[in-house]
Amino acid sequence: DFHPDEILSTNWMRLDCHLGVLSASGNHSQSNGEEMCLDHDVGWMRGCTVISIPFSCRAWNPGPQEYLIDNFFYCSLLSVISERLLDHTLSKNFRFKPYKLHWHPSHKESDIGVHGEL
Repeated sequence: DFHPDEILSTNWMRLDCHLGVLSASGNHSQSNGEEMCLDHDVGWMRGCTVISIPFSCRAWNPGPQEYLIDNFFYCSLLSVISERLLDHTLSKNFRFKPYKLHWHPSHKESDIGVHGEL
């Protein structure tokens, strides 16, 4: 269960700095470490996007509401996955051989697919 008083004393500026959004001074300039993390050569891009947030039928303004997120930092999902798969030390927990589990009940003529992966 979430209780707002649990985060009342949270230092949001410090958290934002840790996540690479703001510098320790609180403005939008970036420190050297953040510049390296958000460098375009590393794959980070900045843009804006619109997200749709659904609101309950009991809300003052029910239904989906669209919100514009400006200065949104993102990275290509394909590049993140490729980086992980190409680095042997990072990919040791990935399974590369497809796996399928079938069950053959005695009263059926063919197998039934129970589970399958990539």
